[in-house]
Amino acid sequence: MVRGRLFVGTVAALALVTTAGAQGPPPAVRSAEVHADRPVTLRLRAPLATSVELLGEVLRGTGPQAMTKGADGVWSVTVVPLPPEIWIYNFDLPDSANHPTYTESGEAIRQAVNQWIRASGAYDAVLDFDQVVRDSADPKRLRREYDPGDHVHPNDAGNAAMAAAIDVSAFR
Repeated sequence: MVRGRLFVGTVAALALVTTAGAQGPPPAVRSAEVHADRPVTLRLRAPLATSVELLGEVLRGTGPQAMTKGADGVWSVTVVPLPPEIWIYNFDLPDSANHPTYTESGEAIRQAVNQWIRASGAYDAVLDFDQVVRDSADPKRLRREYDPGDHVHPNDAGNAAMAAAIDVSAFR
């Protein structure tokens, strides 16, 4: 019997995050800030991170640059003056457990919701991309061959693996 309900999405990417004792959202972080003489300061709020590196073309071929953590949990780095342009950059955190929004309670909720989606029978089919790309030895991590370096989003090979895992009969 087809009930017409299909859960499509990356189960692992549920945006369920809790913060115990939160008093509202933290103040906004200004990134990228272009200074008068054109150096650029890039910032990222990641209070649980133990290290953060800046990657990308803003470094003009110099390789990853370590960022400095402030007392407020905001990491920053200032790069050399850049000409006006669209510049690509990424922040690299060691693993998803150090992602700015990660909490153990949020992870527990994510796992519980994922399990319910997989096992509840509420959907006729589930495209479980989490199971396709996660590391079976450490389910909080992407498999190495699917990790582009941010430890959160799959690379092209991971996207291809997710596409290959789709059972097209679920759409008939």
